[in-house]
Amino acid sequence: MSFTAYRSHQQLLFAFCALLIFRCFIESANVVSHLPGFEGKLPFYLETGYVTIDEVSGAQMFYYFIESEKTPKEDPLLLWLTGGPGCSSLTALTTEVGPLLFESTPYNASEQTLPTFVSNPYSWTKLSSIIFVDCPVGTGFSFSPNSENYFSDDLLFSDEVYRFIRKWFMDHPHFLSNPFYVAGDSYGGKIIPVVAEKIADGNDAGQQPILNLKGYIAGNPVTDDEDEYRMAVAYGFGVGMISFDLLLAVKTSCVGEKSYVHRTKPDCAANLDIFDGFLKEISMDNILYPACPMDFDPWKKRLFKPFRRSYLLEGKYDGLYNPPPALTPNCPNYANYLVYYWANNPAVREALHIKEGTVQEWVRCNFDMAYNMSIKSSAQYHLNFLRREYRALVYRIDVSSWRKYQRMGFSLEKLQEVRANSSPLDSETGGWCTFGFRFGVDADCLHVCWRVLSLVATLGLFRSVILSTLVLLLGPSVCILSACSFWCWASCYFLVFLFCMGGIVGVYFIDPS
Repeated sequence: MSFTAYRSHQQLLFAFCALLIFRCFIESANVVSHLPGFEGKLPFYLETGYVTIDEVSGAQMFYYFIESEKTPKEDPLLLWLTGGPGCSSLTALTTEVGPLLFESTPYNASEQTLPTFVSNPYSWTKLSSIIFVDCPVGTGFSFSPNSENYFSDDLLFSDEVYRFIRKWFMDHPHFLSNPFYVAGDSYGGKIIPVVAEKIADGNDAGQQPILNLKGYIAGNPVTDDEDEYRMAVAYGFGVGMISFDLLLAVKTSCVGEKSYVHRTKPDCAANLDIFDGFLKEISMDNILYPACPMDFDPWKKRLFKPFRRSYLLEGKYDGLYNPPPALTPNCPNYANYLVYYWANNPAVREALHIKEGTVQEWVRCNFDMAYNMSIKSSAQYHLNFLRREYRALVYRIDVSSWRKYQRMGFSLEKLQEVRANSSPLDSETGGWCTFGFRFGVDADCLHVCWRVLSLVATLGLFRSVILSTLVLLLGPSVCILSACSFWCWASCYFLVFLFCMGGIVGVYFIDPS
């Protein structure tokens, strides 16, 4: 046997042994062909399962895996991290980027029926496979027999995700060649660059398996809470929510304040309290709507206290003791109300293969966990990762919420190394460029990207000739910050498709209504 053949044989033997070792960490994955609330067989491949991330304590993270509806053997693979921290990825699957959306019809929980689904024509699974994972432990259906696993922070969170994805790939080696992206939104966006950096470091160190990491995708990402709060005041004035007098009062009275959150000056605190009062009158999900009741109190500060999931494991609670307030279909966050009753239905849990006795009550966002936001700002992680020549897509939804809109002004300014002046595109406003990020502004939906979207939708989205032409004309480095609203997931769906194909990184849409 030649040395080359011997070496190849050794590598195959190592991979086989490693696979046998790691399979013990992957609980039996289950294919789900039918879901309560959806009529007929699912028109896509859905797999659910658990991955053991701590062999000593037995902590397990639950995931939903949906294969691309196009070409799963070749299409990009996304790992989706939802925000919170402590919010289940089931939210993203059923209300944002997944193939099913809850039907916006009146629902009466007292009738003990199930909310129903409709297909999402703009699902990101049209173009990519997605792993939706409940993280950190204590989120959604992820659990641990040891209550110590319910104390977490940003670094532990990212470490859990890193261990999860490597073990997941060991059980799904046929996806190792697919382009891989770490994706997510909100607070998940703060963890994304940390996880991406860990994966890149592991690849560089030769840690097996080597993941085909291409970059990350972050929607409305949290980066620096202090900076975001300061920007929110200016944004409130910009959209006509507060007067110039209040803006000036805040700016004047808060001079010298290190933090808008922890206020020390009485006048500054009083003016910011007035500002907070205005915020409470509008929807956190869409500033064009009045406030609707929420399934959690966004104004309540997170306290470090024993996490209730440990008590659930001891069986000290019976029934659904924390239902969200009843909502009507006209509320932007109506689906958050529906998903609670759907996920806690026994038939649903059986279909998803949820382990009995692990999570008695599913909550969309578990803000009772003891969590330390240990990374003050993730800006440096973004910078470190981008310097390694990976790709990054950051998009925002302009009316989604008062703070989400400003999350991207964040700290891209802190990352600046190169600035360029405005460069209009097809007679439309071209925005500016910072560290290779190109920002676009458009208020009338006549941007060239809108016309491109219409053209592609008419001629067929997946025709390679059209895509090749788009990439050729617009260039692989075009990066326009996205602000999607009415066409939110439709436009973002298109944007992510081109990003993964190596073309446009973003588009900008404003609600035409």
